[in-house]
Amino acid sequence: MYRKPTHTDRYLHAKSHHPAQKQSAINSFVHRAFIISDKEHLQTELNHLKTALQKNGHDKKDIIKTINKHANKTTDSDTQSDERILSILTCVKGIINRISRILNKHNIRTIFKSPKKIGQILRNSKDLHSAPQECTKYLVPAGKYTLEKLRMVNLWIKEYHCDVRLK
Repeated sequence: MYRKPTHTDRYLHAKSHHPAQKQSAINSFVHRAFIISDKEHLQTELNHLKTALQKNGHDKKDIIKTINKHANKTTDSDTQSDERILSILTCVKGIINRISRILNKHNIRTIFKSPKKIGQILRNSKDLHSAPQECTKYLVPAGKYTLEKLRMVNLWIKEYHCDVRLK
């Protein structure tokens, strides 16, 4: 994993008065190492984390315990992910849990997606651009002949309304 030349490996010290953050610091660094590092460089990254966290006062036993926990999780998820099909469902209260249980029995993993918010569905009032005016081809009777003309529909509607008002 790349680190800037000015990186100091200074993290939350174990003697800090934040007990929950101490363990979460170890968890987050180990998790990131497993997610980002490839298999060739994973052991190098874990060794670097062990020394950096020990310099910050963390217990070696806690660090190794966290690494083993993450190692077991990744090997379990690697074997399962190849076999399972993915299904993305929109959340519908009361129904989605039943569907998820049924799909889970058939080895199909479900991901829940929230429905669109009302703001995404409605048109933004600031976007008051007029719709593009379309040209329409229509036939106009002219005595014995019919003429084909192209005019804008909006212009014909305006002329019609003006004509209706005058009558």
